[in-house]
Amino acid sequence: MADSRTQEKVYVGSIISERLEAKEMKQSELCDLTGIAKPILNDIIKGRRNLTAEMAVLIESALGLSADRLLSIQMQNELDRAYNDSKVITQLQCMSNWEIMSEYLSIPVLKKLGLPNGGVKDKVSMAMEMFHVTTIEEFNSIAEREQEQAYYKKSEKLVMDKKALFTWKYYCFDEASKITISASFDKNSIEDLKQEAKTILLENRNAYHRMQESFNNHGIRLLYINKEGQVPVDGMSFWFGKNPTVVITRRMQNIDNFAFSIMHELGHVKMHLKQDCQALVNLDGEELDEMEAQANEYALNAFISNEEWNSFMSRIKNVNPYTVHIPIKNEAKRLNVNPQILYGRYMHDMGLYRLRRVFPTNVK
Repeated sequence: MADSRTQEKVYVGSIISERLEAKEMKQSELCDLTGIAKPILNDIIKGRRNLTAEMAVLIESALGLSADRLLSIQMQNELDRAYNDSKVITQLQCMSNWEIMSEYLSIPVLKKLGLPNGGVKDKVSMAMEMFHVTTIEEFNSIAEREQEQAYYKKSEKLVMDKKALFTWKYYCFDEASKITISASFDKNSIEDLKQEAKTILLENRNAYHRMQESFNNHGIRLLYINKEGQVPVDGMSFWFGKNPTVVITRRMQNIDNFAFSIMHELGHVKMHLKQDCQALVNLDGEELDEMEAQANEYALNAFISNEEWNSFMSRIKNVNPYTVHIPIKNEAKRLNVNPQILYGRYMHDMGLYRLRRVFPTNVK
């Protein structure tokens, strides 16, 4: 039994065959009249070859069959075949999926993250893998749920590319899924972790790697990920599996900024993060809600309490800002804390961001 595609193509040939029969004309006579080769005409009648426009015009003259009608029937049959072709169906689905995904995803950010240069099928496959979904319905559910998150509705003064943030956030989720840590998380060990972090920053030797190891040993993933696109993000914390995850953007290269950001996220882990809650995103310059304010307070007090800091500031209130690094160095030595952390806080509190950097500033 011929398949549906052959039946569709044979229809044009059947019309020609029926007309030949009605005119009591042999195929060879039609070939002699039109100049169409016998094997070619035979293939057309049997549905193995398409009719060309030139052939259609010649057959129209010889048999009185409308060339336009013959070609229209053939084209419709070809379209029907194409619409039912499995490869075409798959490609159309990929095109539709990519159109939907592009409404939510930042293509420039995806390109920086390794979006394939190939066809749309590869692009959809990468996005599906990144979001850990298998259907466009699952992706849509995630995207629509994300639009309700508070950090997408911040002050108009905060310049933010929502697509870039959404893409970056789920890239972080995907990266977290690639890291397996054996240590279980115990919230009671956070203070020990904080002390380890204090020592690592004081010594500032292979600090990024040592900090990562310390966090992992306490059951917390720590990732350093590039900030891509117009996303004023400093860090993020979220649960993945049985462990919390902290993400710090790689733009945090100054010791004081790095220390504040990592302690800010640790504060979220200690006070706010739960297994069933959404990710907590720390946006630079955002209007603070209660949780962000609490995380900021935790970060400020991580290595020197407010009480100690206020006492210190009171003692140095008459010190010239250009020599303040001397008492800061002494206070940092007393507290066993990296002096740049105190110096950075002093510059922030006093609004003196252009003070000469007298201590090593970069995380090593």
